[in-house]
Order: sequence, then structure tokens, then C-alpha cells
Amino acid sequence: MRRLDIKDNRLRARLKLGGLFVFLDYDGTLVPIAGRPQDARTPAATARLLKRLASLSGCRVAVVSGRALSDIRKRVGIGNVVYVGNHGYEMFIPGKGELDYSPPGYRAVLSGIKRRITAGVKGIKGIVCEDKRISLALHFRLADKRGTLLAKKVFWGAAARAVSEGAAAVKKGKKVLEILPPGRHNKGTAVKEILCGAGDITPLYLGDDRTDEDAFSALKNWGITVYVGAKRGSAAGYYLDSPREAVLFLRELCALREETVCRS
Repeated sequence: MRRLDIKDNRLRARLKLGGLFVFLDYDGTLVPIAGRPQDARTPAATARLLKRLASLSGCRVAVVSGRALSDIRKRVGIGNVVYVGNHGYEMFIPGKGELDYSPPGYRAVLSGIKRRITAGVKGIKGIVCEDKRISLALHFRLADKRGTLLAKKVFWGAAARAVSEGAAAVKKGKKVLEILPPGRHNKGTAVKEILCGAGDITPLYLGDDRTDEDAFSALKNWGITVYVGAKRGSAAGYYLDSPREAVLFLRELCALREETVCRS
């Protein structure tokens, strides 16, 4: 991976000219990861920046998150943007409405798993259960080592049978385990679906987590992919060190695209 530098002539030309579809993860990319998911906030300046970017000629924006669709739409809070929730299992496309890819019968399976996990981790300090309607996330970022081990034991005890029978799936993220619908939907399939029929356009994807690797792989040899964080060894072509750098880059991108419009 190379450091993302908008001053690089080849990269600058791709970002400046023609259609551009900007895909952005939320937690860890647009905003720092919070100890509890409910504590994350979108700064007003960042929301204004996204609105500005989405309003530019030839530029479209999508926010691609592991959060529930209703949650991510509320937290970002701007229109004229595509939203992807639950790692690709939910989607909102302006003009088309909301899409839900969870299979029939899955909700009943998830309901049982949710009950067992929430009851089992009750009282374990630092453990946060995030109910995302069609998924459940178990966060252990604030837990100590013993609490984390206990919570993981509860999680796998509740989920193992459904996972082995193909009735549910598990995703691992940064200090989180998630129960999701079974199937092939992920951030990569979501990006491909959104881009289908989009015409001659350059995809730009910024993300920070394991789940973003599906999108990086889907856009290999096609899009501009950017890993946000200290990790190296991602499938992304470029990297930035932090959400702060990601937002600064988006501000530079806006200025670059606006300069092109002014000169045309």
C-alpha cells in the first residue's frame, strides 16, 4: 500500500475528471470508533462536507456501514446519499427506497440467539450488545480480558448450532463479534450492486475494518481503495492513518472537483 496523496499526478487526474462514486465506511473512517456504538457522533462540519461532496456534478456518495440502516441514516442525516447497513444486508437508494436481503425464517433464528446472548452476558462489565434489527453485535472494547473471554464463550455457545446448520453467520470486526443472516451479501456485493449500470465511473472506497476488505477486493484493478488506520497488509491500494486524515482528504477532494467545475 502507498500513502494516499492527492497531489500525485496520476491519482489526481482520476479523482478530478469524469464520474466519481465515493463509498465511505462510518465508524473508524468518517468518525473515530467510540467505546459504545451509541456514543459515536457525526460532527456538523463532516455532515456539511458530505452534503457538499454529494452535490457536486458527476459525484455520488454512499455510506457503507455495519450499523443498522435506520441507525446510519439517522447519524449521518443527509439526503441524496446511498446508505448501506448491516454490512450489505440492508440498503437505501434514493428513488428506490429500502431493500432488505435477510432470508425468510432467519428472524426467528436470530430472536432465539439474541435472547441467549443478552441473558448470558448480563452483568459482565464492559460488554455492549447492539441490536441491529436483522443482526446482533457483541462489543467487548470496554471489557477486561476475563470479561471478554466470558462474553465470547456465551456468544459462541448461543450461535454455534445455527452457524453450523447454515441458519446464521458470524462476522468478526474490531473488538466485536456479530450474528448476521446466512448468505453472500457483504460490503463488496453491495458496492457492485450500486455500481451496476452506473456507467463510466471511478469508484473510491475508504474503510478501516475487516468487513471493508470485501469491498477492497471487489474493486481491485478498478477502483481507488483506501485503508484508514495503522494496519498494513490490507487489500487496499492506499492508506491514511486516521479518520481525521480521511476527512481532510475529502475536503481536498471537494476543492479539487469544485476547481474542475469552475474551469469548465
